[in-house]
Amino acid sequence: MRFVAGFISPLAFAAVAQAQGLYIEPFGGANWATNFSGASGGGDITLNASSDDGYVIGGKVGSPIDAIYGLRVEGELAYRRNNITGAWSYLVEEGPPCCIELAKTAIVEGDLVSIPFTGEQSTFSFMANAVYAVEAFKGVEPYVLGGAGYASRHMELSGDRGPNLDTDEGGFAWQFGAGVDFEVATGVKASLGYVYFVGPSIGRVVTVDGYNPVEFNSDGVNQSAVASVTFAF
Repeated sequence: MRFVAGFISPLAFAAVAQAQGLYIEPFGGANWATNFSGASGGGDITLNASSDDGYVIGGKVGSPIDAIYGLRVEGELAYRRNNITGAWSYLVEEGPPCCIELAKTAIVEGDLVSIPFTGEQSTFSFMANAVYAVEAFKGVEPYVLGGAGYASRHMELSGDRGPNLDTDEGGFAWQFGAGVDFEVATGVKASLGYVYFVGPSIGRVVTVDGYNPVEFNSDGVNQSAVASVTFAF
């Protein structure tokens, strides 16, 4: 998959560079990554993490395909980032020997003891996109987008009693989206859109409280609401 992504994206940029009607499109917006969870082998310790609201920024270089009206191809670089808040938990009667000590500082709800942790995750992606637009009204063009490429994902987790993690994962990525282009001046368009992006997943075994292994898997799904401005040459 990494070879395919690395092969496709340069081809897209080469096609753009040779085509007429070049445009650039900086963009940015809000990004939401999916939550993730995990558990110890026996299931007595659980881990739950939530991704806070984050952001995406990036840029595109593209060109229309003259042979097919409304079709354009583009190369895209993007960066996504979200903070993480979470906790690992256990029942007092099933927890590790330190449970009484932990209960003095942790979040306690009945028999459930939860130890908080924080973190962050980010993804850098290099994508080749195909975009198809139709003119619904004068100066208004709805579009759909599909793309594939390569993404590198980074995750950090940190807690007083774990988990503590600093890891990377790279691999194939794909995305689809839709939106609307609005012509605001000759050669200038403003756009609003939605993107569903899937990068590489991260699955790891982390240690909590020094010796309790917990396995989790975080998929690479992100959803973004983006705004952009396109400048055509």
